Amino acid sequence: MKKLNSFDFRNNQYYGFDTDKHMHFKQDLGELISDEQWNREVNKYIENMLIKEPYRLGIPELDDITTKMWSNILTIGRLFLKKIINTAPIIINFHQDGDGLSGAMSIYTSLKSMFSSYPIDNLITWLPHKGVNLEQSDIELGSSIASNVSSIEKPLFVIIDFGTTKESNNVINNALEKFDIIWIDHHKIDEFNIPNNYYINPLLFGGKSDYTAGALANVVMHAFSHVDNKELAYISLIADSSIYAPKDKNLLFESQIYDLIAIYPKIVGSSFVTPKIISNLDEYEKKEIYAYSNKRYEELEERAFKIIKKIESNKANLFILDFEKIKDNDPYPPSGKFASYIFWKLESISKKPIILILLTKKFSSVRVSKTIEDIANNIIKNIKEKGILIGGHNLAFSVDNSDEKKKEEIISVIKSAI
Repeated sequence: MKKLNSFDFRNNQYYGFDTDKHMHFKQDLGELISDEQWNREVNKYIENMLIKEPYRLGIPELDDITTKMWSNILTIGRLFLKKIINTAPIIINFHQDGDGLSGAMSIYTSLKSMFSSYPIDNLITWLPHKGVNLEQSDIELGSSIASNVSSIEKPLFVIIDFGTTKESNNVINNALEKFDIIWIDHHKIDEFNIPNNYYINPLLFGGKSDYTAGALANVVMHAFSHVDNKELAYISLIADSSIYAPKDKNLLFESQIYDLIAIYPKIVGSSFVTPKIISNLDEYEKKEIYAYSNKRYEELEERAFKIIKKIESNKANLFILDFEKIKDNDPYPPSGKFASYIFWKLESISKKPIILILLTKKFSSVRVSKTIEDIANNIIKNIKEKGILIGGHNLAFSVDNSDEKKKEEIISVIKSAI
């Protein structure tokens, strides 16, 4: 066993690891080695840890895309592992929904399993993010947190499930000055400027946005942690209404818990959500949360079926629901999540493909059956041509309808498409 030592500037201690086994941290005042030798041995260790064969989730379409991405995934794994070994401060900025949270959870559980005494609570900060753009305030907050930790490594900023927008371009250069960035997303790229080799998105490899960011984060972590935790990838697929989501009651149970806590962390007495909160839940607490979630969906479903409008057409049936008329003071479920829920209900009883428009004061949530994806693509194209802001995925997207004119135009475009 060859012992190496890495200096921790925070408390003047040495940490060592064993090149034959997984790394472990412990105080060690053994033989000092040069930076050159240290880096050489660290790189050797990293290459030995990386899994050369692509990880498989057991979903053929996703596994094919994973194979195409694998070289890029290993590049990300090298950087991530280097930061961990050299105890760099790491900021995990994840989208505050079930998809983003499951991605963050994959990082948390992988590191906990891989490095039993890695000081995860001292070096990693979890920041849930509500919006879709990377903001200057995100970088400033991350920089402030990272400045509290002395390290020979540049801090690492990890983004999961948001930020692939042209509005994010303005802050990317500033972010790269302060951090090395790993960016895991699955949203449409359009006018977004890809910042570096550590940005990964299935859409760049011929995949769809239904390969969710949380599932991709799970695959990235397996590439160097060797932790097999496919359930978190499946939870991500379910939470984000992916066409690849498995129909499993236990996974649906877990997914609803992730989704609710991510969106409404006050239910567990917290002002914001972190993976540690999820990991500390017992089975009784999970069942209570699940029961509350089901109750809320069923209450809104009952109101929805009383007022929903149906327009029949040759190619598909169109349903229009005004969310403002059924919601109450309870913040859960949010409109987008309820749109997916009621869409599944409607699709299960419809003989034709369907399109759902769920209206709120600020935007419309649109859901489209998989069998008419070509119609969905035309709808998105025509809405963009009218200069109306639109975002999301091919079969599940949101459209700005902040005034009556936009709302009428959106409905008109969709009616014309079917």
